[in-house]
Amino acid sequence: MPSTKRYEDFGEKFVSSMYEVAKNKNYTFEIIISYPERVDDERVIWINEEENLGQEVAFNNCAKISKGDYLFICVDDHIATGDIFGVIDFLNSDLFKDRKYKITTLAGGMTDDITFVEYSPSHPHLLDEENIFNMPRFHVMPFPVVERNTYENLLGGYMMHPKLWSMADWYLGAFLFYNGEPGLQYNGAKFKRLPHDPGGPQQGKPDFKVTYNSVYKLIKNYKKGENYVYDIDCQLYNPNV
Repeated sequence: MPSTKRYEDFGEKFVSSMYEVAKNKNYTFEIIISYPERVDDERVIWINEEENLGQEVAFNNCAKISKGDYLFICVDDHIATGDIFGVIDFLNSDLFKDRKYKITTLAGGMTDDITFVEYSPSHPHLLDEENIFNMPRFHVMPFPVVERNTYENLLGGYMMHPKLWSMADWYLGAFLFYNGEPGLQYNGAKFKRLPHDPGGPQQGKPDFKVTYNSVYKLIKNYKKGENYVYDIDCQLYNPNV
């Protein structure tokens, strides 16, 4: 879980919600948080985020030191609700029996419905001309849950694309679609957005101009069978520039 907001107001609420839904469940789990200040909470493993490189890099840094059989993406401005651990049975169900990629997603914080990517650019003026195209109709993967073998051997040890500051849920959805396995959503649980979350729409965030162009470039140039993180020159937003 990447976080830059005050832990007691945000991250701590997610942690408490996870422990609440885990009551009377026969599972063990760890919560790893990347945060710029020390987190004194024995329920979490803290990574000192010395430099803010964006949430996708922070997700990957947390994943690198994780030990569980399944990896969950979570964020500090949501809480966990529903049968979170039922997603493990979902990934082991007949729906995934013949699937190469053992990946699903929880619903996004704004809707219970699986979210499709935009068909055509809603902000074409932000795109380099060569990156403009109409997306295929694939599912966005806002809160992916990944089986460890898939993470290590099929995604190359990355949860989210490291060349994106945000919006890597678009790219993961495209990757699955192009490789013949469009994303499936687990509906037995949900991460719900906190009502006091100060965050606004993605297009209002400082990284959006760079990230929007980069995610279009990554998706347009991806070819079926290529590595999840393939070799391409892609601009990463830098908050210090």
